[in-house]
Amino acid sequence: MDHILGWQDLVSVPITLLFIYTLANWKYQKYKQTLLGRYFFLGLHLKVVGCFAHFAYHYYIYGGGDTFAYYQVSLNWIQAFGRLPWETFISLFQSPEYYDFNLLEIFSDPFYQTHNERRLTKITSFIGLLTFGSFLSIGLWLSFFAYWGIWRIFKTFTTIQPHLVKSAAITTLFIPSIIFWSSSISKDAVTMGCLGLCFHAIYTIFFIRRINFSVLVSFIVAAYLNSNKKG
Repeated sequence: MDHILGWQDLVSVPITLLFIYTLANWKYQKYKQTLLGRYFFLGLHLKVVGCFAHFAYHYYIYGGGDTFAYYQVSLNWIQAFGRLPWETFISLFQSPEYYDFNLLEIFSDPFYQTHNERRLTKITSFIGLLTFGSFLSIGLWLSFFAYWGIWRIFKTFTTIQPHLVKSAAITTLFIPSIIFWSSSISKDAVTMGCLGLCFHAIYTIFFIRRINFSVLVSFIVAAYLNSNKKG
């Protein structure tokens, strides 16, 4: 695991944090004059800490784990992209039975053979391509996605019970196990993000009876990513 951290993290992590907090601040403008606003950045700070804690636990204490196996497949994908960019990009939309033999190193990996793991490695590979292959940056983006789903759950609860904002925050944003385990490079992070988006979309469409393009698209994408469909 000596190759997990490197120059790419020193370069990419500050840029990633800048992007994440810029996006968060843009979205925060919608909530800063409401009771929800006081919890927005506190929850995000804790999620970022959870990402680093998740990495530290698996790297320094546990000494391994699936999170590093996902990352290794992503590195293989990025290296293959440098050799065969078009074929490697197309592989994001293919299953192993249709693979190019030039990409055998990717498709033959056990974590690419199982479709649940394969979907996560495709996500991490694409993010890794944009973040110089930085483990921590990939983990931060997945953690941010998970937090966005959790925030959607919190927002939905406060819509149903607007007088229980503090209680809703405690039971959604500040649960230690959720902060920790749905962070970094893990299926839990993607699952939590998708669950939150689906939960909010279903409530908006079927209970508030309001349909807009962004809600519908987020529901379709999240439902697909969280499904058992091979891909």
